[in-house]
Amino acid sequence: MTKPEPTEDYLAGYAELLTEVSATGRRLNRAELDSRRALGERAGESGHGLRTLVVRHLAATRALWAELPAPAGPAGARGLRATAESVLAVTEQAIDAFAEGYERAQRLAVRQEEAARREFIDDLLYGRSDLGRLAGRAERFGLRLAHA
Repeated sequence: MTKPEPTEDYLAGYAELLTEVSATGRRLNRAELDSRRALGERAGESGHGLRTLVVRHLAATRALWAELPAPAGPAGARGLRATAESVLAVTEQAIDAFAEGYERAQRLAVRQEEAARREFIDDLLYGRSDLGRLAGRAERFGLRLAHA
């Protein structure tokens, strides 16, 4: 069994996105959203918990927020509010895209497991498989067909 990747790998490029957004006020584009979805899918396939990954995204947002320069001048409060709205909106977009990718990977894994279970039951009922192989597959589902 391979060791799961560190959860920080799934934050790749996130700090840079937030930094740029805080300066420009723009939202994420399609390529950036697709990148977040792909990272979410990879995380889902690797078996990491979504809750942990969302917390890591929020912690990265909070850490970056502490490093952002405060807007200067008389419009400082309005500038700070606009920056906060931009960063929070992009955080929402990024986490939503990440979670969408994660959920897609989880749904695919469930479908694959259901298909394997259906195939096993069909092979068991209709005798379409080698008995040794069938007994080996049965253990995956908690059955011991080769037990005395």
